[in-house]
Amino acid sequence: SCHYLSSPLPLHPDNGGLSCWSKPDHQLFMVRSETYLANRVKAPSAPAPFPCRGVDVWITDNAERNISRHPSILGGRLSQEIGSGTFIVNFLLPFGNLVAYFSVPPLEDMPPNIAIVWEKFIHGDQQYRDGKLKLLPVVVDGPWIVRKAVGPGTSPAMLGR
Repeated sequence: SCHYLSSPLPLHPDNGGLSCWSKPDHQLFMVRSETYLANRVKAPSAPAPFPCRGVDVWITDNAERNISRHPSILGGRLSQEIGSGTFIVNFLLPFGNLVAYFSVPPLEDMPPNIAIVWEKFIHGDQQYRDGKLKLLPVVVDGPWIVRKAVGPGTSPAMLGR
């Protein structure tokens, strides 16, 4: 059996701050600067080129591998995207799925450097994509032990490895 909380989860601070997700300030994330290879200096991130549309949590004994086929994801509104569509990141966890949905703008509306990287990513094979997809995790508001374990948002986690 499968159970999802609400789809998508409420955006913080809705729902009294419980069972929700948030969009932290993009400048919390430190990424490689243009001069990083020369001086190892990181800089605050620019705004995300693919804004997050929502997050779902599915509680199940058997995590769904092809979650985008499920009619209830994103509250049944997955196809209601204007532009190029939605990029879905599906975390298969021991208790189910954590799914994040990101709006993808039309290629011609992307900055050229983003468009080049995105095209390489979508046309690459699974091994290429697994080696490129990274997540900068951060817990802004949560138990100290969780914030300490996750880190400050400066070290990427390779999702495909």
